[in-house]
Amino acid sequence: MFSTIFDEKEKLWTGLSRAPHYNINLSVGQAILQSLESNPNKIGQISDNNGMMLTNNEIRMKTIFVSQNLLKIGVKEGDVVAVIARNQHYVAPVVFACLTILAPVNTLDASFTPTEIAHIMKMTQPKIIFCDSNNVLSIRDSLKLLKTTVPIFAFGGKVDGARMVEELFVPCENDELFCPPNLTDGKNTVAAIVCSSGTTGLSKGVGLTHAAILENMLKLTPLIQDDVMLCFSSLYWLSGFLTLMLATIIGARRIITTETFNPELFLHIVEKYKVTVTMTSPSYIALLLQSDRLCQSSLSSMKLFWCGGSYVAEELTREMNKYLINGRVQVAYGLTEIAGLFSANNTNRNLNSVGKLVFNIKVKLIDDNGQWCGVNETGEICCMTLYPFLGYFGDEENTKQILDDNGWIHTGDAGYFDADGYLYIVDRKKDILKYMNYQISPSELESIILTCDGVANVCVVGIPDLVKTDLPAAVVVRTHFGHRITSDEIKNAVQEKCSDFKQLRGGVYFVETLPMTPSGKILRRIVRGMAIELYNNTNGIEQ
Repeated sequence: MFSTIFDEKEKLWTGLSRAPHYNINLSVGQAILQSLESNPNKIGQISDNNGMMLTNNEIRMKTIFVSQNLLKIGVKEGDVVAVIARNQHYVAPVVFACLTILAPVNTLDASFTPTEIAHIMKMTQPKIIFCDSNNVLSIRDSLKLLKTTVPIFAFGGKVDGARMVEELFVPCENDELFCPPNLTDGKNTVAAIVCSSGTTGLSKGVGLTHAAILENMLKLTPLIQDDVMLCFSSLYWLSGFLTLMLATIIGARRIITTETFNPELFLHIVEKYKVTVTMTSPSYIALLLQSDRLCQSSLSSMKLFWCGGSYVAEELTREMNKYLINGRVQVAYGLTEIAGLFSANNTNRNLNSVGKLVFNIKVKLIDDNGQWCGVNETGEICCMTLYPFLGYFGDEENTKQILDDNGWIHTGDAGYFDADGYLYIVDRKKDILKYMNYQISPSELESIILTCDGVANVCVVGIPDLVKTDLPAAVVVRTHFGHRITSDEIKNAVQEKCSDFKQLRGGVYFVETLPMTPSGKILRRIVRGMAIELYNNTNGIEQ
């Protein structure tokens, strides 16, 4: 399944070539309904929060009810529907309904601030919003920023300013005869808008097509109907979105929870429900390995432990594999822009590699001089898939930065292939930081800090942390006049405007100057070294 073929003359790497498994004009919603109907009595979803179980037929009928009622209230093909929720038990049929009636679903994180939500919704302009009941006030605040009104449906109970999602579960006439609309151009029709951060600051909306989503389902196999899947990620994350799609289409069972990850809860769920497949980040593995309960728990049901999202240390893989007596950690490299996997390492070799290529992908590496690289030569990783990346939704400027005129996606990551076709990631060229698998743009934090009175210049970098990946740290140059700003004032400025995962946990450090190129660009690599030294010398106490 994973294989790398190198054309030495063209300096081009490719995966195996396969004919598309799905009809190019089959919608994701049609595929989901067909799968649910094929095994109606199977329990497809269990919520660990309350023990609520839904059979495939119950999910299917709720999907049809919501589809019919959304059409009744005026949602039509092409209208965007925003979903800002944790893994509630009724999220699945709502998302499936949007995919069924060809209304692109835009998934956002429940921890987003009103400003962050408004930024995305300004581009996507949703017709309807679904959110957790305790998040309605934030949604209304974001709509105020946009000076607009949008109907809100809430998961989890009645709340002022929103209707209950259960109102859409009312049966309509001829539900059993419901026929989803047909696609006419699956490779160019957006099914979902999933967020991805970038160097420009706030998140961007990646438009994923029906054809691309279905194509990438097969790259995450081998999975079977008897599998039980667990993923703590909400649908904001590609891993959460793909888990929902894959498990449903394959016919596996999903275990969901609205709780955030902690080792004890993870081990409890795995043992209770005999979980066989999970998708997680390296920071979660690090936390598991630090848990006293791990040695007392049985992971005998686990066969596949997908791990990715940021650099996976070889020692983490080796240590975790010791507890997976019937399975193993499978390190993967994926991109939101290609709707899934790029490569995966399904062997016990080269554990510091992200493995070999998935099928139907082309890859080239480009050095700083624009030349294509060969074996063991490092360059920016660029790729092209079977179905084209349509770009960032409503954001032509950022689309031009990642997608060149020949259709190559420039990932911003630097890496190399060895002689055996294994891919190694050596750097994140885009400077994006990751905290507990959340992406953080340094430029967003820098723009906030630069507005503070007393700041002349700033560079935000990451302090390496085995569990959290990056601890955001600010290296600041004070002005030589006026207010002498403190680290607490800078931290408070960020805290007021940003989500919790973006906070300056690596500290704030004051220096006289920042190292720069002759053209005036900050040398981030050098600043990062300075920040790490300051952090280590002060045990994280700011200077």
